Amino acid sequence: MISNTLPHQDTLQKPKVISILVFSFCLISLLILNRNHMTDPPYWDGIFLYSQAVWLKNNHFNIFELAKQPGYFEGGPNINYMYVLVPGIALLYEQCAPQSVFLIMHIFNIFCSAFVFWAFFTILKMYIKPLRALIWCMVAFAQPIWSGQSAAIYLELPLAAGVASVFLALQQKRYGVAFGLGILSYFIKNSVILLGLSLLIFVLLKESLEKVIFRQNGKGDFSLGFFLLSTLFPLYIFIEKARSSNMHTGLYFHLLPSNLKYFWRGCPDVLILSIATSLLFCGYLFLRRQKLFNDPSERNKCYFILLLTIFTLGYCASSLLYLNPLYRYATFIIFPLITAFGILSGELFPKHSVYIALSLLLFNLANQQGDFFPKPLPTNAASGETLERSREYLEDLKTNQNFCSEIETRFFDRNIAAKYPYVQMLTIPELGYVKKALPHIFSTGLHPFYTPSKMINTAILNAPDTLYLFAANIFESGFIPSLSPTKMDKTVLAETSPFGTLSLYEHGNKNWLDSTPKIGAIKEWSRQFYNFGNLLLNRNELTEAVFYYQESLKLDSRFGDAYNNLGAAYFRLKRYEDALFHFQKAFDLNPNSDEVRQNIQRCLKMNPNWKRPVENKNI
Repeated sequence: MISNTLPHQDTLQKPKVISILVFSFCLISLLILNRNHMTDPPYWDGIFLYSQAVWLKNNHFNIFELAKQPGYFEGGPNINYMYVLVPGIALLYEQCAPQSVFLIMHIFNIFCSAFVFWAFFTILKMYIKPLRALIWCMVAFAQPIWSGQSAAIYLELPLAAGVASVFLALQQKRYGVAFGLGILSYFIKNSVILLGLSLLIFVLLKESLEKVIFRQNGKGDFSLGFFLLSTLFPLYIFIEKARSSNMHTGLYFHLLPSNLKYFWRGCPDVLILSIATSLLFCGYLFLRRQKLFNDPSERNKCYFILLLTIFTLGYCASSLLYLNPLYRYATFIIFPLITAFGILSGELFPKHSVYIALSLLLFNLANQQGDFFPKPLPTNAASGETLERSREYLEDLKTNQNFCSEIETRFFDRNIAAKYPYVQMLTIPELGYVKKALPHIFSTGLHPFYTPSKMINTAILNAPDTLYLFAANIFESGFIPSLSPTKMDKTVLAETSPFGTLSLYEHGNKNWLDSTPKIGAIKEWSRQFYNFGNLLLNRNELTEAVFYYQESLKLDSRFGDAYNNLGAAYFRLKRYEDALFHFQKAFDLNPNSDEVRQNIQRCLKMNPNWKRPVENKNI
């Protein structure tokens, strides 16, 4: 009896043992590889997620209140109140020190990476030999973006784990499970909308091919679960609209040339592999065209490759037509892309597939620091915008840590003007860059209301002891006013990396804002104060809004929009005479503005005897 049952048990247990070994290999390898980064703080856009978790912790985990807060780029904490990971991170902050939070989240991130490796290995070994499947998974595992994100505590790998679980369930024809996992993945990160669109196209295309080309009129796979897959995309869009998401879902064809150049600089391997995969798929269809009609298993393999190809090509198309693509967004297509390429190369070049895989593996291992990619442009070098294409960002992260720590040690009590993300780094200790919030950080560009920082004003700008923090990155070049130093300015602290120099400086010209050659800078700062006023007006903080509109007009007395909005603030304060005066000033500068005319009429209704108020002495 024993001799009869043992072989059967071994047969059943062997796949489980292999799966456990593969998962363990990946998990242990990543833990060893990233052992020096396990307590690293969040990098650049990861600050969005962790600062929101800090807000939740400080506001009694009130998700409903978070939903009412302004969006992140309106100065509020609400980057996305539906992120399922944020309450968990907030709970960790409640119980643990920041470094322990980072350690736990790094381990979770690595677990997600190991899961994706295991999931696609499980899929691949159904089409190619297990050893070859392992090699192709190692190719994806070593891809620079994937490897870099394995050391980052953000949302990309958890999202990739959600997508991998959907593909695994699809491959096993567990469509209802795939639908449920697709819904869950949305609450990890809403980039999964792309998967929903791919599934919609796939379901429609598959059923059309079955009915029209292959003349299969039976029920086939078109079960309720299979049909549900096509509803994921409309459901995603419905949720996006219902919560008034600021995610850009439009297509921007005018950005195609610049996005192509940007994509090529950071992800040339992904772009080349995507094109190669689509060409190989066309070749596969041509060579297997007879077999596809006669062999249902061959057709099922073709359908699975088709879905992977639609998904990866859809990502490339969306990146080229998206308003603000980032390299790390490619993380969740790395394994699907290389899985499709691996299956197709094995089908078309069975004798050379292993050599192709080994060549790609060696290239990826040698390119961990992005050495074979074009160098980042100097204007936006030191930022996640360009460095999250590989592990090279880790050096920039360390530079940021050293810089913030040095500022805390040497300039703790000084007035410092800074932009995102340094405002957050210097005022939220839970982010891991400083031990104690610096008390005199003044934000420029966009003001995060959820931090202890203050909005900058002309008194701070004209103070001789004010320091200015400059970093050559996309946020510095994209958000006015510029904080770039001039030759006259004196650097008091600098931290240099291969990707640029962070500098803290003071103005050499103490009256720089009043000097006539600086007319461009004066108008920039006037616009900055106007934007601050708008933020405050939208929050109904009317007295503060009045102050910043007045600050704006001190620098540019012919700024008609500032006069108009200042009048609107006075109107809400029921100071109708002051409101009418500023609406009249706005009308003098913008006589063709319908909005200003309407505002004047609203004021005159408050007292029909008014013609024009006396000169206001506030400005």
